[in-house]
Amino acid sequence: MHALGTVPAIDKTFNIGPYEAGGDQTTVNNAEYSFVKAIRNGTFENDLGPSMRMITDLSDISHSLSINSTGQSGQPLHPDYQDQSRLWLYGDYKENVMDEKEMIEKGYNLLQLIP
Repeated sequence: MHALGTVPAIDKTFNIGPYEAGGDQTTVNNAEYSFVKAIRNGTFENDLGPSMRMITDLSDISHSLSINSTGQSGQPLHPDYQDQSRLWLYGDYKENVMDEKEMIEKGYNLLQLIP
C-alpha cells in the first residue's frame, strides 16, 4: 500500500494490488507485517517490502537483470506506473543493457538532459 493510498478518495490511484506475496523479516524477499495485527486479526498484510530486485553476473556486468515492484514510472497516472508488478510477482526480470555499442545496435533512444 502506498503511503497516500490510505486516503479513500485517491487510494486506487496510488495502490497497486493487493497481491499475495511471500516474505518476512528473515527471508531474501524481505517484507514486514504488523505482529500485533497478525495476533489480533490473523492478517499478515505487508507494511513494507523491497522495491526492486537485481541479479548481476560479475562476469557479464553489461547484462544484469532487474525488476521494480511497481513500474518504470513513479508517476501514479503514467501508463508505466504499474507495468512491472506482474513480472515482479512471477519472479521475472528485465535485462539491463549497459554496453553503448549494443544499445545503438538495438535502436535505443538517447535522452540528454542539459542544464
